[in-house]
Amino acid sequence: MKVRESIQIDAPPETVWFFLDDPELVQKWSPKLVDWEPVSEGEKRQGYTFRIRNQMGSRLIWSQAVFSEYQPYTHLVWTMSFPDHPKRHPATLTFTLVPNGNGTHLTQELDLNKKNIPLFWRPIVRFIMAFGKPQGEPMLSRLKRLAEGIDR
Repeated sequence: MKVRESIQIDAPPETVWFFLDDPELVQKWSPKLVDWEPVSEGEKRQGYTFRIRNQMGSRLIWSQAVFSEYQPYTHLVWTMSFPDHPKRHPATLTFTLVPNGNGTHLTQELDLNKKNIPLFWRPIVRFIMAFGKPQGEPMLSRLKRLAEGIDR
């Protein structure tokens, strides 16, 4: 099960990138990410690993994230596993940045791996994804505001 969103940001890919590869900055635009801690040492790179804690409704869920693909300023993939829930399959969060004029076209794709969603919930999730409306400011809109503010 995949969710894809795109947005045009009036900032160069180098500026947008910093909001994607730094969990501390991700917290500023993604309200679900409430905590993180590095596992790897040194520079961020492919294979860099960290633990994140997300607020999902009333539950806090820890996951281990790794930069499974790391191509600065163009492509980043977070692969998240759930050590506290060994039956869950990994999920991936992919960011693709494409220079567009003086800005960046950013695409975010979340692959939830349908095996993590119980069979009886899948039609409901599909319905919500197709017809539901997000509450509050969308995360990529918040990222856009932050990235554009830093660049100016």
